[in-house]
Amino acid sequence: IAALDSIAALERIAALESIAMLESIAMVESIAMVESIAMVESIAMLESTAAVESIAVLESIAAVESIAVVESIAAVESIAMVECIAVLDGMAALESIAMVEGIAMVESIATVESIAT
Repeated sequence: IAALDSIAALERIAALESIAMLESIAMVESIAMVESIAMVESIAMLESTAAVESIAVLESIAAVESIAVVESIAAVESIAMVECIAVLDGMAALESIAMVEGIAMVESIATVESIAT
């Protein structure tokens, strides 16, 4: 009877130990699962950070391009302004030539009239 009792006691101890082992395995697995979830979350966070940074880069590129477009529009407008100034200068030059020619014509008419007189 004592031998049977000790066998039963050993079996109960073995059962308890195997339960404890199973529980510790389950605990280790749940820790590993939590760590892998944390790893996935940190990867997702890194990816979202990278996405935000790439969006910021794209936005700054777009801003630089829009500045470049504005500058090129301003350059085209300033070229147009220079061209219209040149046209106005050319008109003024033509007008002054015409005025000089008109004066010369008036003078030659006066000369002819004075000769006729």
